Amino acid sequence: MAPSLHVGDYVAVDRSAYANHRPERGDIVMYGRAENQLDIQRVIGLPGESIEVRAGKVWINGAALDEPYLMNPIRYDLPARSIEADHYFVLGDNRNNSQDSHSFGAIPIGDIVGRAVPIDSNQK
Repeated sequence: MAPSLHVGDYVAVDRSAYANHRPERGDIVMYGRAENQLDIQRVIGLPGESIEVRAGKVWINGAALDEPYLMNPIRYDLPARSIEADHYFVLGDNRNNSQDSHSFGAIPIGDIVGRAVPIDSNQK
């Protein structure tokens, strides 16, 4: 998730964050796709949207997404696809070196554990 998060950074996971509303684009979420394995990625695509990666950018419903948190343009393409109901397309901020929805597809809402909140290093 560099540059937003680095190995060794601390995060708190707000497990109640989505009790009253759904994840939003830009949220950093913790999720589990496999037993005893949790990952952290950023929510990029929402249920019902069309998502595509081309020309070094993510396109949502045909519009380029502004992602100021990325350090490098994306070096892969992903053909346009629709995101299923109750699924979220998650990508790491280090797009060119991340195992995320571009390789395994959108994740169901039930796999999301909570919203990850970075903890200031001065508060550790």
